[in-house]
Amino acid sequence: MAAKRRNILAYVTEKYRKKVVSLEDGIKKILDEEWEEKALARAEAQTNKIDKMLKGEADEKENRGWFQDRKQRKEEKERLKLTPASGEDGKPKKKGRAQRRKKKGDGGAAANAAEERARREVEKVALYQARLAKRSSKPKRIKAVVETNVNAGAGRKTKRKKSSFEKDLTDVSRKGVKGLRYDEQGEERPEIREQPEAVERRREEGRRQEEQQKSSMMRLVKGGRKL
Repeated sequence: MAAKRRNILAYVTEKYRKKVVSLEDGIKKILDEEWEEKALARAEAQTNKIDKMLKGEADEKENRGWFQDRKQRKEEKERLKLTPASGEDGKPKKKGRAQRRKKKGDGGAAANAAEERARREVEKVALYQARLAKRSSKPKRIKAVVETNVNAGAGRKTKRKKSSFEKDLTDVSRKGVKGLRYDEQGEERPEIREQPEAVERRREEGRRQEEQQKSSMMRLVKGGRKL
């Protein structure tokens, strides 16, 4: 693909260059003012923080008497640790190395179990995606497709609704022949009575067409199996 080129006249570029140069001082002034505002805001925030720390020290002691700092929490923890349990004398029994190792091992085992479950779930998802990709890339059998198409075509042909003339012409059943030969009152039709050979020809034509349809269907099925 060739790159498009556009020629710009020299006086146009010179015009825009002068315009940018004229705006340079204004842009620099705006940037300096923005930097000064940010510096002033930082200094003001720092001053307010220091003021709050100085004023909030007395308020913290008055309003948060329940609060303990880090040193007080450590002293309280040591005091509770050295307090003997009920029914015992002296210092509480220290935990042995095996007990500490067991506790640490239990925590590590729980963490490892969670990681193992997560890893297994990830592996399951990966395997499922791989199976889907392999199944979609696998080519389908031509035989199966041809058989499906042949069966579908044969089904459509057999399910096609016949016209009244075709139905009368190809119906060789006893009921159909009787309906053609006799009228609603059960009397033999005069045209059938006068021309019995026409009825015979029609029946013979119907049998011939039915045999042709069967043979054509058999050829279609055999041709599909060969494919």
